[in-house]
Amino acid sequence: MMNTATVVPEEQHFILSSLSPTRAQRRLALAVVLALLAAYFITEGLLSTIQLRRVDAFVPAYATAMFVTDSITAVLLFAQFSILRSRALLAISSGYLFTALMVIPWMLTFPGVFTASGLLGAGLQSTSCGATIRNADLAGALHQYEWGGPASRAELERRRLHAQRDRARSAHGRLIREKQ
Repeated sequence: MMNTATVVPEEQHFILSSLSPTRAQRRLALAVVLALLAAYFITEGLLSTIQLRRVDAFVPAYATAMFVTDSITAVLLFAQFSILRSRALLAISSGYLFTALMVIPWMLTFPGVFTASGLLGAGLQSTSCGATIRNADLAGALHQYEWGGPASRAELERRRLHAQRDRARSAHGRLIREKQ
Protein backbone atom coordinates (compact mmCIF):
# COMPACT_ATOMS: atom_id res chain seq x y z
CA MET A 1 0.00 0.00 0.00
CA MET A 2 1.31 3.42 -0.90
CA ASN A 3 2.18 5.98 1.77
CA THR A 4 -0.12 8.95 1.25
CA ALA A 5 1.80 11.63 3.17
CA THR A 6 0.57 15.01 2.03
CA VAL A 7 3.13 17.64 1.13
CA VAL A 8 2.57 21.29 0.36
CA PRO A 9 4.04 22.17 -3.04
CA GLU A 10 6.08 25.36 -3.37
CA GLU A 11 3.39 26.91 -5.61
CA GLN A 12 0.68 26.41 -2.98
CA HIS A 13 1.61 28.96 -0.32
CA PHE A 14 -1.79 30.65 -0.46
CA ILE A 15 -3.21 29.13 2.69
CA LEU A 16 -5.05 31.55 4.95
CA SER A 17 -3.52 30.29 8.18
CA SER A 18 -0.02 31.05 6.89
CA LEU A 19 -0.74 34.51 5.46
CA SER A 20 -0.46 37.76 7.37
CA PRO A 21 -3.42 40.13 7.15
CA THR A 22 -3.03 43.20 4.98
CA ARG A 23 -3.55 46.73 6.27
CA ALA A 24 -7.00 46.84 4.60
CA GLN A 25 -8.01 43.57 6.27
CA ARG A 26 -6.93 44.89 9.66
CA ARG A 27 -8.99 48.04 9.11
CA LEU A 28 -12.00 45.95 8.07
CA ALA A 29 -11.65 43.80 11.20
CA LEU A 30 -11.48 46.94 13.37
CA ALA A 31 -14.57 48.36 11.65
CA VAL A 32 -16.49 45.13 12.24
CA VAL A 33 -15.49 45.08 15.92
CA LEU A 34 -16.53 48.71 16.39
CA ALA A 35 -19.87 48.08 14.63
CA LEU A 36 -20.53 45.06 16.85
CA LEU A 37 -19.66 47.06 19.96
CA ALA A 38 -22.03 49.84 18.88
CA ALA A 39 -24.82 47.32 18.27
CA TYR A 40 -24.14 45.75 21.68
CA PHE A 41 -24.33 49.06 23.52
CA ILE A 42 -27.49 50.09 21.67
CA THR A 43 -29.25 46.84 22.55
CA GLU A 44 -27.96 46.85 26.13
CA GLY A 45 -28.85 50.48 26.71
CA LEU A 46 -32.03 51.20 24.81
CA LEU A 47 -33.62 47.78 24.62
CA SER A 48 -32.58 46.36 27.98
CA THR A 49 -35.84 47.27 29.72
CA ILE A 50 -38.04 45.36 27.25
CA GLN A 51 -38.84 41.83 28.40
CA LEU A 52 -39.62 39.37 25.64
CA ARG A 53 -41.93 36.40 26.00
CA ARG A 54 -40.49 33.00 26.86
CA VAL A 55 -39.66 30.69 23.96
CA ASP A 56 -38.98 27.15 25.20
CA ALA A 57 -37.27 26.03 21.99
CA PHE A 58 -34.69 28.84 22.06
CA VAL A 59 -31.98 27.08 24.10
CA PRO A 60 -32.08 23.79 22.13
CA ALA A 61 -32.05 25.70 18.82
CA TYR A 62 -29.18 27.91 20.01
CA ALA A 63 -27.21 24.91 21.29
CA THR A 64 -27.77 23.05 18.03
CA ALA A 65 -26.53 26.01 16.03
CA MET A 66 -23.42 26.29 18.25
CA PHE A 67 -22.75 22.56 17.95
CA VAL A 68 -23.08 22.57 14.15
CA THR A 69 -20.94 25.68 13.56
CA ASP A 70 -18.19 24.59 15.96
CA SER A 71 -18.18 21.08 14.47
CA ILE A 72 -17.91 22.40 10.91
CA THR A 73 -15.10 24.73 11.96
CA ALA A 74 -13.27 21.85 13.65
CA VAL A 75 -13.61 19.60 10.59
CA LEU A 76 -12.32 22.32 8.25
CA LEU A 77 -9.38 23.07 10.54
CA PHE A 78 -8.56 19.35 10.88
CA ALA A 79 -8.60 19.12 7.06
CA GLN A 80 -6.19 22.04 6.85
CA PHE A 81 -4.04 20.37 9.51
CA SER A 82 -3.89 17.21 7.39
CA ILE A 83 -2.38 19.29 4.59
CA LEU A 84 -0.01 21.54 6.56
CA ARG A 85 0.80 19.37 9.59
CA SER A 86 1.01 22.46 11.78
CA ARG A 87 0.73 21.86 15.52
CA ALA A 88 -0.92 25.26 15.84
CA LEU A 89 -3.76 24.14 13.56
CA LEU A 90 -4.08 20.91 15.53
CA ALA A 91 -4.42 22.91 18.75
CA ILE A 92 -7.12 25.23 17.43
CA SER A 93 -9.06 22.46 15.67
CA SER A 94 -9.01 20.37 18.85
CA GLY A 95 -10.22 23.41 20.77
CA TYR A 96 -13.18 23.83 18.43
CA LEU A 97 -13.98 20.12 18.66
CA PHE A 98 -13.94 20.27 22.46
CA THR A 99 -16.10 23.41 22.38
CA ALA A 100 -18.62 21.67 20.11
CA LEU A 101 -18.78 18.61 22.34
CA MET A 102 -19.11 20.71 25.52
CA VAL A 103 -22.32 22.22 24.15
CA ILE A 104 -24.06 18.90 24.81
CA PRO A 105 -23.62 18.80 28.62
CA TRP A 106 -24.18 22.57 28.75
CA MET A 107 -27.61 22.15 27.13
CA LEU A 108 -28.46 19.12 29.28
CA THR A 109 -27.78 21.06 32.50
CA PHE A 110 -29.71 24.14 31.39
CA PRO A 111 -32.73 24.60 33.67
CA GLY A 112 -36.09 24.37 31.94
CA VAL A 113 -34.93 22.60 28.78
CA PHE A 114 -35.58 18.97 29.73
CA THR A 115 -36.49 19.24 33.40
CA ALA A 116 -37.13 22.15 35.74
CA SER A 117 -33.67 21.94 37.33
CA GLY A 118 -31.72 20.43 34.42
CA LEU A 119 -30.32 16.94 33.86
CA LEU A 120 -27.02 15.34 34.94
CA GLY A 121 -27.53 16.30 38.59
CA ALA A 122 -27.34 19.98 37.74
CA GLY A 123 -26.86 22.44 40.55
CA LEU A 124 -27.32 26.20 40.60
CA GLN A 125 -24.00 26.90 38.85
CA SER A 126 -23.70 23.86 36.54
CA THR A 127 -24.74 25.65 33.37
CA SER A 128 -22.55 28.70 33.95
CA CYS A 129 -19.61 26.48 34.92
CA GLY A 130 -20.01 24.49 31.70
CA ALA A 131 -20.11 27.68 29.64
CA THR A 132 -17.01 29.00 31.40
CA ILE A 133 -15.08 25.79 30.73
CA ARG A 134 -16.17 25.81 27.10
CA ASN A 135 -15.14 29.42 26.54
CA ALA A 136 -11.88 29.13 28.50
CA ASP A 137 -10.85 26.09 26.47
CA LEU A 138 -11.41 27.90 23.18
CA ALA A 139 -9.42 30.88 24.46
CA GLY A 140 -6.61 28.50 25.45
CA ALA A 141 -6.68 26.88 22.01
CA LEU A 142 -6.47 30.30 20.36
CA HIS A 143 -3.44 31.12 22.53
CA GLN A 144 -1.84 27.81 21.51
CA TYR A 145 -2.49 28.68 17.87
CA GLU A 146 -0.89 32.08 18.28
CA TRP A 147 2.06 30.61 20.16
CA GLY A 148 2.57 27.76 17.71
CA GLY A 149 2.19 29.93 14.61
CA PRO A 150 2.11 28.70 11.04
CA ALA A 151 4.96 26.57 9.71
CA SER A 152 7.96 28.34 8.23
CA ARG A 153 9.33 27.62 4.76
CA ALA A 154 12.19 25.62 6.30
CA GLU A 155 9.69 23.50 8.23
CA LEU A 156 7.63 22.92 5.07
CA GLU A 157 10.79 21.90 3.18
CA ARG A 158 11.76 19.50 5.98
CA ARG A 159 8.28 17.93 5.85
CA ARG A 160 8.50 17.64 2.06
CA LEU A 161 11.85 15.83 2.31
CA HIS A 162 10.51 13.48 5.02
CA ALA A 163 7.46 12.69 2.87
CA GLN A 164 9.71 11.94 -0.13
CA ARG A 165 11.83 9.65 2.06
CA ASP A 166 8.70 7.89 3.34
CA ARG A 167 7.40 7.38 -0.22
CA ALA A 168 10.77 5.96 -1.28
CA ARG A 169 10.77 3.56 1.67
CA SER A 170 7.22 2.50 0.84
CA ALA A 171 8.10 1.88 -2.80
CA HIS A 172 11.21 -0.07 -1.77
CA GLY A 173 9.11 -2.21 0.56
CA ARG A 174 6.61 -2.95 -2.23
CA LEU A 175 9.43 -4.02 -4.56
CA ILE A 176 10.83 -6.39 -1.96
CA ARG A 177 7.39 -7.92 -1.31
CA GLU A 178 6.73 -8.35 -5.03
CA LYS A 179 10.02 -10.24 -5.50
CA GLN A 180 9.18 -12.69 -2.71
